[in-house]
Order: sequence, then structure tokens, then C-alpha cells
Amino acid sequence: AQAVVIYSQPVAETLDNRLFVGLMVISIAAMYGGVFIRQKVPTQLFRKLILVILLMLAVFLLVTSLTKMF
Repeated sequence: AQAVVIYSQPVAETLDNRLFVGLMVISIAAMYGGVFIRQKVPTQLFRKLILVILLMLAVFLLVTSLTKMF
């Protein structure tokens, strides 16, 4: 049973790292997408929507990093 716990821990860590990298890529893509949409679609609704999405991503990243520490 102990061997399973030792083995499953690095797997969980690599999955967590993949999730983190994925979120970073999504947030960078969202920022570039926000710049693109701002140029093409100059409406306040889209800007607010993108801002909300980025804020949610930032909060999610903060929460996941905090839960990782404790």
C-alpha cells in the first residue's frame, strides 16, 4: 500500500504541473485573444467578458497554488 502512495504522488504532481501549464497557456492565449478582439470588435461587452475570464483564471491559479502549498 505504501508503494502505491509513493508512486501515485509524483503522478499527481505531474498532472498538476500539466494543469498549471495548460492554464498558463490558456491565460496567455486569452490575453492575446483579448488584444485581437479589442482591435476587431470594439465593444465594451467583449472587453468586460474577457476581463472576467482572465480574473477567474487568475483566481483559479491562485487557489490551486495555495492548496498545493498546504
